[in-house]
Amino acid sequence: MIRRINGVYYVEGGNTKIAEGFAHFFKKLGGRILNNTEVKQIFTKEKKAKRVLLQNEEIIEGEKVIVNGDLLSSYERLLPEERPSYKDRKIASYEPSVSAFVMMVALKGRRKNFVHHQVYFSENYQREFNGIFVHKKFPEDPTIYISNSSYSNDRIAPGDNLFILVNAPAITFITKVESENYKEKIYNKLLAYGVDIRVAEKTITPCDIEAKFFARRGAL
Repeated sequence: MIRRINGVYYVEGGNTKIAEGFAHFFKKLGGRILNNTEVKQIFTKEKKAKRVLLQNEEIIEGEKVIVNGDLLSSYERLLPEERPSYKDRKIASYEPSVSAFVMMVALKGRRKNFVHHQVYFSENYQREFNGIFVHKKFPEDPTIYISNSSYSNDRIAPGDNLFILVNAPAITFITKVESENYKEKIYNKLLAYGVDIRVAEKTITPCDIEAKFFARRGAL
């Protein structure tokens, strides 16, 4: 079921339900899904992708190969340099898009001041994006977006489940200390707005996005 909340569409149960729906119908049509199975290489013939090699050395043939992932890193990782287009040098010339610093926080209860979507804006949007794209630094005064889907669907979690996102530069390395310090900066800004949520959380940095999703330099 899909609902429209504050101008944004929301899937009951969260966005993972979309993937589950696709998987259900794909299997119903006779498809086979290999979970936790990484592709090692894509083989081409006459400039067309024809088969893939998995990490377990299994080869899968096909008339079409569809890559649902970062285009540039997929070319770089999965196709040899003699590929007909997107050579490594050309790939290196592209500037990645913005990345994100994400915190996922679970609260025991529900806050009256939290709705489904809320944004705490930077005082200077231009300076925020100059810091990200020109200086490759995390914003000193970040715009903070918080999604609390349990506000609209209380069956998801017994308390507020907060997805907190801050714009970040596409980078390849961040230390644990830097990550902790930036997390504190976000908490302090929220506290200035009367939002005190210092609890156990899971933090995702641009480096984590790059490692888990093969996104080039963690770009979104």
